[in-house]
Amino acid sequence: MVTLWTQDHPQVLEDTYGGALNDQFITDFVDYADTCFEAFGDRVKYWITFDEPNDWAGLAYSTNQNPPGRCTANIKGQMGMNYGACPDGDSGTEPYIVGHHLLLAHAGAVDLYRSKYQAIQNGSIGFALWFRWIEPLTYTLEDMGAAQRATDFLMGWFLDPIFFGKYPDSMQELVGSRLPSFTAEQIAQLNGSLDFIGLNIQTALYGFETDFYLTQNKTCYYLDWKTNVTGYRDGVAIGVGKNNDFAVPWCIRSAVEYIKTHYNNFPMFITQTGIAYNFHSAEETINDDERVEYFMTYYTELLAAIRDGVNVKGAYAWSLLDGFEFNLGLGIRAGIFYVDDEYKRYPRKSALWFKEMLSSNVTATGVL
Repeated sequence: MVTLWTQDHPQVLEDTYGGALNDQFITDFVDYADTCFEAFGDRVKYWITFDEPNDWAGLAYSTNQNPPGRCTANIKGQMGMNYGACPDGDSGTEPYIVGHHLLLAHAGAVDLYRSKYQAIQNGSIGFALWFRWIEPLTYTLEDMGAAQRATDFLMGWFLDPIFFGKYPDSMQELVGSRLPSFTAEQIAQLNGSLDFIGLNIQTALYGFETDFYLTQNKTCYYLDWKTNVTGYRDGVAIGVGKNNDFAVPWCIRSAVEYIKTHYNNFPMFITQTGIAYNFHSAEETINDDERVEYFMTYYTELLAAIRDGVNVKGAYAWSLLDGFEFNLGLGIRAGIFYVDDEYKRYPRKSALWFKEMLSSNVTATGVL
């Protein structure tokens, strides 16, 4: 499985025409994809056009947390977070423009692959969405609606145009004229432009309805949800962990069952699931029992979903090696192999667990 784009592109695109804010990005991405398909396609059986396009369009264009860091100045969002000072941007329009262009770039690349390469190279193509399961804080109509809106803005934003030819109704209602529209030709190209869905999921939070957005007098992608989130219900954490990074094994099953129900059990891969820590020394992290527990419980839930008929074709761990994690840099370690400052690699206990699991097909509840 090869990814064409992961939240970054050449600086010259930003300097020349503003990057993904400009529809020239669509043409340039398709040209880039063409080059990759031609050069590497005989060895690639699964292509990801965009990895976490929904997360990037939201974070990079409504907060200062990810490059290019464009946002409305001094806006506050979910959980009272201050999204910071940006030199330029509009948190209420730019995320949707960028998301629109990413969808069209994806559709263009898929159209090219299918017409020129797929029959010869015999590969499949899709994208991978970042997703956090949002469970209603209470089971009132208000909080259940809030949780559904969060899912619409995270997942439906990119899947509904492909499956239903339009953005989710909740987005159309709440975003209104700030949400771009598709032409009939674009809808036709988007239709069915996935061979599989990739899902990156690590955790879950509780969602509840909020009118906080009314106090801002500004528009923002995250405020448009009318949903706030928390990791606690009646003082009890949703899972093991802190700082909204909780291990919540049942969330992976909830997510894939949602896709089964809402998107006709479309083929899917778990393209990322795992947990990171901020330890740095080999001595501290070799015995990563928490990570072993995480993978064991998550994969047990995933296996149960597969046995119930969910169309999951495979799962990828986050990650094989410690690496550079975007705005967090080297501050967290997610690999099942520890990498020291001289790039020497050491297998953690989780790597040994994976080896045993893959050879014996044993999970916490029995045989795979």
